[in-house]
Amino acid sequence: MKGKTREMTSILRRCLIESDLSELASASSPLVAGALFGAAAWAFGDACAMAGGGHPPTVVFLPPLFALFSLVVLALVPRRYLASLDEGGGGVFNTGEGMSASARAKVLLFLAWGCSFGSAAGGVALAAGSGAGGDARRSRLASGSLASTILTLVAGMVLWFGRGGEESYGGGYYGY
Repeated sequence: MKGKTREMTSILRRCLIESDLSELASASSPLVAGALFGAAAWAFGDACAMAGGGHPPTVVFLPPLFALFSLVVLALVPRRYLASLDEGGGGVFNTGEGMSASARAKVLLFLAWGCSFGSAAGGVALAAGSGAGGDARRSRLASGSLASTILTLVAGMVLWFGRGGEESYGGGYYGY
């Protein structure tokens, strides 16, 4: 019995202590982000179903849609383009060729973060406005929209911060 316990302890020590946890984090971040996004979709769908009373107002869909847009843009911006200001050394813009890949990635990243902050502010404003009116249906829809927005933005952050250096697993999620 002691031999098996020592063997199991040795295996656990090799797996947990001696392994590189950054590889585990970068490999599991898409799974965690997918679970968070699934929870976001469930929260919004549940709020729409529980609110009842016909078609929900269009304004309720806007914060989660903008959060989804920012998640997609964050997932598509490769980190290797953000490492330096310009690969050619000529400033933000390449002369004669338009924007460099680095400047394009930074503009997309700025767009994604701006869109995510806007969607969070829109969700909070929607929830605050519906809470003041006293309408239970609108309050349920707004809270579901806010929960969906926040969970989607957290999923985007998990994807962005969890992927680490792209050289550790051979490129971005999509192989470019």
